[in-house]
Amino acid sequence: MAGAVLRTLDVGGRSVRAAFTRKRVKNINMRLAPDGTLRVSYPFFVPLAAAEAAVLADADRFLPRAPAPPPGMLLYHGAPLALRPAGAAGEAPRLEDGALILSPAGEDGLLREALRWRDGQARLELTRLCLAVWPRFAAVTPFPELRFREMTSRWGSCSPARCAVTLNTRLAAVPPECAEYVVWHEFTHFLHPDHSPRFRAALTAFLPDWRRRKARLNEYA
Repeated sequence: MAGAVLRTLDVGGRSVRAAFTRKRVKNINMRLAPDGTLRVSYPFFVPLAAAEAAVLADADRFLPRAPAPPPGMLLYHGAPLALRPAGAAGEAPRLEDGALILSPAGEDGLLREALRWRDGQARLELTRLCLAVWPRFAAVTPFPELRFREMTSRWGSCSPARCAVTLNTRLAAVPPECAEYVVWHEFTHFLHPDHSPRFRAALTAFLPDWRRRKARLNEYA
């Protein structure tokens, strides 16, 4: 990469090493090298800052995503979970040997039953996480109202004025350390309602490896 300008960019919470090289090209081109470096070629007439901005706007499509679970399986805690019909009708779902055992599927089918189970697990697990995290914030807020719903574009949100935290039930699908990061992130907003350097410093004090967890969470976006 002789002559390349090396940069470390924050792309969706992930640190990406990028090598920028001016070439006789008409467009800004990107490719991911085997070593994980994003190699960028850009025209001579384009400023480096503009090339960096273009990469930040488009580089996310080059980064790895967590694989979708195979058909007939459910993503739970970051891993595919097999779905098996067994037991008598009306029995509660249970985990057994890496599989989710469900009562014989009704008209909704196994997957819909499994999703209902995962939604319930999310509420239980996230509530436990919030109860564990809240004592660090008890001096600034009473225990907030917890709201759970399936969201497509956010993992969570915090409303300090309403003393409420909303969490995405899809967090049951991601690794537990990622769900824990989201809870710490939202509770830290009771101290700093923005994403200022003070917010990031506070979050780092609570959870020193939050950036790594955030980067891993982004694989499930």
